[in-house]
This record gives sequence, C-alpha cells and structure tokens, in this order.
Amino acid sequence: MAVVTLIAFLPGVFGEFLNWDDNGNYLDLTAYRGLGLRQLRWMFTAFHMGHYHPLTWVTVGADSLVWGLDPFGFHLTSLLLHAAAAVAFLQVARRLLGAASPGRLGAPALRIGAVAAALLFAVHPLRVESVVWLSERRDVLSGVFYLLTVLTYLKAVAARGAGASWSAGRWYAAAIVLFAAALLSKALVVSLPAVLVILDVYPLRRLGGAAGWTTPAARRVLIEKLPFVVVALAGTVVAFLARAPLRSAVGLDDFGIGERAALSVYGYAFYLRKTLLPYHLSPLYEMYQGFHLFGGPLGWSLAAVLLVAGAAVVMRRRWPALAAAAAAYAITLLPVIGVVQSGPQITADRYTYLACLGWALLAGAGVAWCAERWMANTRARALWGVALAATTLVIIALAGATARQSLVWLDSISLWSHALALDPSSARAHTGLAGAYFAVGQRAEARGHVEQAVKLNPRLPEALVGLAVVLSHDGRPGEALPYARSAASRRAHDATLRHVLGEVLRLAGKREEAVAEFGEAARLHPGWALPRFVMARTLAEMGRAREALAALGEADALARAQDPGDPERDRYEALVRARTDPARAIAAWDRYLAALTRAKSLSPQQLAQALEALGAREALQESEGGGAAQRR
Repeated sequence: MAVVTLIAFLPGVFGEFLNWDDNGNYLDLTAYRGLGLRQLRWMFTAFHMGHYHPLTWVTVGADSLVWGLDPFGFHLTSLLLHAAAAVAFLQVARRLLGAASPGRLGAPALRIGAVAAALLFAVHPLRVESVVWLSERRDVLSGVFYLLTVLTYLKAVAARGAGASWSAGRWYAAAIVLFAAALLSKALVVSLPAVLVILDVYPLRRLGGAAGWTTPAARRVLIEKLPFVVVALAGTVVAFLARAPLRSAVGLDDFGIGERAALSVYGYAFYLRKTLLPYHLSPLYEMYQGFHLFGGPLGWSLAAVLLVAGAAVVMRRRWPALAAAAAAYAITLLPVIGVVQSGPQITADRYTYLACLGWALLAGAGVAWCAERWMANTRARALWGVALAATTLVIIALAGATARQSLVWLDSISLWSHALALDPSSARAHTGLAGAYFAVGQRAEARGHVEQAVKLNPRLPEALVGLAVVLSHDGRPGEALPYARSAASRRAHDATLRHVLGEVLRLAGKREEAVAEFGEAARLHPGWALPRFVMARTLAEMGRAREALAALGEADALARAQDPGDPERDRYEALVRARTDPARAIAAWDRYLAALTRAKSLSPQQLAQALEALGAREALQESEGGGAAQRR
C-alpha cells in the first residue's frame, strides 16, 4: 500500500517551492524554522495567512531543521504523511467493510476490498494538489489524524460491544485527542462528528432502524458525540478568528443566496465528475467575471446531484451504503462548497481529500463482493475475474495519471502554464505565470503575461500590482505608480499592497508619500516588521537619521521577537546606517553575509541580495579607507 502510493507520487518529490503561497509560508517566513520555545510559541499563536494549524507548523519546523530550505525534504515528508494516511484508511476500510457485511464476506475478500478502497483513495489524481503542493501540508497531516480518529472510534465501539469497558474508554479518549490534533492541523475536519453519526447509522447500526433514535442506547450513542462537538465548535471559532483579518469572505450583497446555492450544486457535481473522470485537473478553477453558473453548468450539475441524492434516498434500505457515502460526501464538503464563498476559486481539487473517502469505500465494497464470488468458484467466475482485473487496470491508470499530474506541480512555470492552457481567459493564471517568469529573470515574458492579465481583468489587484512591480524593476516607476495606486485602492485593508505601493513611491522619488504608505502597512499588519524596515531605509535616504533609527529599532524588536537569527535584520541595519555610521554598517553587512554562509541553502532572492551586500560592503570599506587616508 505505502510502496504503491510512494511510487505514484514520486515525481512530485523533486519539485520546487511555488510562487503560490509557498513563498509566504516557507521562503519569506523565518518564524517557523526550528523547534525551540520561540518557534513553538509562534506556531501555537500565529494566524498566518488566515489559518491556524500549529501541528502542521511543527512538522514544517522539523523539516527546516533537517533540510534547511531544500524543498525535496519538505516534499518527502508530505508524501510520507500521505502514505501513512493511506495505511490508516486501509485499517478503517477493513473494519467498516466487515461491519457492513457481517458473515457474508470472507476475510480474503474483505482484505481485497479494503486494499482496493485504500488505493483508489491514495493514488487518485485529485490527491496531487494536497500531497505535492507544500502549502497544503495541512491536508495530509489532518487526514492522518482524521483517519486515526475514525480508527480509534471504531476500536472503542468494538471494545464496548465486547464488554471491555475499560479498553473502550481508553480508545474513546484517544479518539477525542486525535480529533483535536486533526483540528490543530486543519480546521476543515470540523465535520467529523457528523460523519461519526453517519457511521453509527451505517454500517455500525447503533442508530436508526432497529436501534432507534430515542431509546436509552441510542441516546448514549448521541451523547458520546458531545465532546467531539465541543472540540469542533472550538475549532470553528478559532478558524473564523484566523480568517477574519483577511476579510476574504464575499458578502451577500456581492454574492447572493441564489448564487451560493448554484455554486454549491455545481461544486457537488464537479467533484463527482472529477472523481469518476479525473482529467483536465487544474490548480485554479477561477471564479471570474465571465463565468456564469446559471445555464448549462447549473443544469447538468443539478441533474447529477438530484440523480445521486434521489438514488440514495430511494435505495436507503436496500443499499444503505450509498446513502451513507453520499451523506458523508455532502457534509464533509459543506464548509467549502460555496455557502461561505472565500477566495478566487470556484472549486479546488484539495477539498476532495477527505470528502471522497466514502466513494472509495463504496467502490471497495463492490470489489470485495466481486472477489467473494470469484473465490467461490461460481458459474460466472470468469466475469468476476474480469471485474477484478478491470479494477487493477483502473488503479494502475490512476497511479499513472497521478504521476503525470505531479509533474505539473514541479515548478511555478509548469504550474501556471498548465493552468493557462486549461483556461486561457484566467487573469490569475496569467499573473501567476508572470510572477514565475519574473522570478527567473525573464522580464519580457513576465511583462507580456501581466499586461494580458490586466486586459482580462483590470480590477484584479494581483494583476495591477504585478504590472507595477515589473515596470518598477524595468526602471519605470512613474508608469508603475498608477497601477500600484489602483491595486491598493481596490483592497485598502491589504497590508502587502500598501507596502508595494510604498516601494513604488520610493523608487519614483516620492519618499514622503512612501513613508506614509509604509506606516499604513505597519498599522494594518502590526506584527509585520518589513514595512518598518523599509520605512527606516527610506527615512535614512531622506537624511532623517533620528527617525530612521527609531523606525529601525521598532522593526528590529518585532523581527527579534519572531526570529532573533533572521539575517534580514542585519541587512536593513546596514542599509540604514550606511549614511550615518559606516563602521557599524560594515559590521552589519559582515553579520548578514556570515548568516547566509551558514545557511544550508539559499533562495534565488537571497543569492541576489548576497551579491548586493558584497558590493555595498566593499563600497563602504573603500569610502572608509579614503576618509581615513584624508584624515591622516
């Protein structure tokens, strides 16, 4: 199981950090690097980029200790976690398939069905985004804890049924702890208590049917869920608190109830279709201005959803497995299906990581049924053998498709080129590809794509600020300024956009305005040191040394609290002191270069800054030597 999973995703291990959240989560962030008390304090208190997942940060911090900034190690850890999730699901599948067909299927058939279910989950191409995109480490880690929670819950139920109350209590307590760990890895697992109730109805048969809903035994089963519900509510509150500062949720005025209902129907049908036919998978299914839910997309989506829902209801007694799988699918997707619309995507492959477990189990049950009849030497044995062989071919084909899809995520240029090939009208894909080209120094290609993005969506802040950055680096800050202003005005609460506007103003010679924008960025994001550092540099360039040193002190205190070893502190100190205290500036350059020398690996940006630092240090040293000679 684990070996097949590792082979299917092996190409993704050799990928790079991507210019889609990986820079903000890994390359530009230093607070997570290590497992000391300072890093752990940050991990358990930070609402970074709208998420609270401290246990995910712990695994990332461990990676940084072992691998530095080598993405290979980060990818390897994510893949190993996914393989662990596959093994955990194998154990869950064996127990659930056994509970669904007590006495009707032999142990060999159950093992075959469980292996098929686990492989259909593990090597499906829809898993690629969660496993290979490093910023989605939280998917695979929360998946491991989620499945371990279900497994320990099933063991608690089995122990209670066998009369081993002490053993049942221990497994039950372990399930609650593991569920809390899952929530501390990603909040999306919040629906697990409802899924456990579904499992109690079928296949455990502890609720509904002969067990009833109001009997004393049924009430005890429901009361069992209260600790899970309390933990889930706490996780939901924390998730909203983490998300609130981003103000990314779309209001009812902009996206009404009708649109949300249509988007939900479309999403449910979309994920079903991609599960059955996993082709044309994209990193970004964009919700853009020209996309119309009402009409064709809504029509076939509604038909598909009604067909599955109707079949589940009509056949709930004869085939309760379909109803259970459909209910778990609907409930697990509920937080991300469109009721609360957030972000640019209309759908995303990563949301299926847990939602499609029920469908994999359903397919595994079918495989187990075929295996039982094949091993029973019935007259139609050849037919059941063909069905098993077809299942094997499907799994092999899925593994091959997963390997190919993993190649899409190898680097930013491959990623956004693929997204653009699937949707040439996506302004965000053009912007992402422009950023990828810009990072490798291909500015002409970057400018072409970001200009196209602005043409496609002149209201998109990412495209506007991208064009401003490209023009500024081409030595045209005056032309860049209107785009930077427009981007900041369209998302006035975004500290990053205000900071970029300040940078463009500084390059355009409008330093007073730049200082004001850096101050606004610092106000919007009080824990962010960078705007204060650049403000200090700008004030030093204006000759306002006292104010520059004050801003430098504030920035240094913030950066030191997050990561005392961050070399950026020394870099900005050197830039600020270069005009007023060359000797201390040279010492700061020396500390900065020494820190980069000690690093296990450097990003391209850090390499460029190291070369700049060497040049600045030499220039300062020469000017100091000349000044000393004149004094002599």
